[in-house]
Amino acid sequence: MKNRIIQIFLLGLLSACSGNKDSVETVPLNCDVYKITIPLDEAYCDSVTSHIADTSFVVLNEGNNIMFSCADKIIEYNNKYYILDQSALRTVVSFKKDGTSDIKYGRVGQGPGEYVFPWDMHVDETGVYVLDTNSKKIIHYTESGTFLSEQKIPFLQMPSNV
Repeated sequence: MKNRIIQIFLLGLLSACSGNKDSVETVPLNCDVYKITIPLDEAYCDSVTSHIADTSFVVLNEGNNIMFSCADKIIEYNNKYYILDQSALRTVVSFKKDGTSDIKYGRVGQGPGEYVFPWDMHVDETGVYVLDTNSKKIIHYTESGTFLSEQKIPFLQMPSNV
């Protein structure tokens, strides 16, 4: 369902630049997804969900410190959206339910609380966990973004003679 919402949002955002303001059409994919053209008129945004009864989305407003380019994983937890971006930005961020930017977790680097390639994340009542496959560690942050700890992960290595 979350992938469907993201696809609808991205398709609508891309088509907003096309100049066609009132179209709703079916996009041929593996599942039922609708393309919604969204004009830049604010009054229209409130009526978008009337086109598709079971669809809702939130426009995310990136702040100066919160940026991402690709949502590889989204977790909805505790009235926030947590987003993992494995692309060139390599970041983990959160947004409040109203779409305002919230926290950026860690940063790219080799030091404590930093990651080289965030591959996965998990969020629960104890905080935010980021798996860094390059540094072979799990980094633990509080929900407010404070670095707590990190733990090295012993990956199995294949013998060189195999």
